[in-house]
Amino acid sequence: MADPQQLVLQGSIADIPFITGDCDDEGTIFSFSTLNITTDAQLAEYLQTYWFPSAPAAAIEQLLVYYPQDPTQGSPYDTGALYELSAQFKRMASFQGDATFHAPRRFFLQQRSGSQSTWAFRE
Repeated sequence: MADPQQLVLQGSIADIPFITGDCDDEGTIFSFSTLNITTDAQLAEYLQTYWFPSAPAAAIEQLLVYYPQDPTQGSPYDTGALYELSAQFKRMASFQGDATFHAPRRFFLQQRSGSQSTWAFRE
């Protein structure tokens, strides 16, 4: 199976009108499996091991800055400190939503919007 982003770069996709979108909190469901990650160090190790194995430690540390340990800024959004099921849950949910849903959607739209009709929604 080919990487979807590589297929987009190769132009190996149907040239038809396309509608794509995401909900803000879509990464939340994937974070239930990471409830055992409760410290910044554990989160950094998880990101290094499972998402970015060849990234330098400084890049992982910068990623943690972009996703602060503040439950009021995490997913599910606009819920304050509610739903912080573990010390890193909402932070992890924000990252996973961006990495799994929002970034690929934005990448697709950036690559294809000049070549085919594209529309996007975000809820």
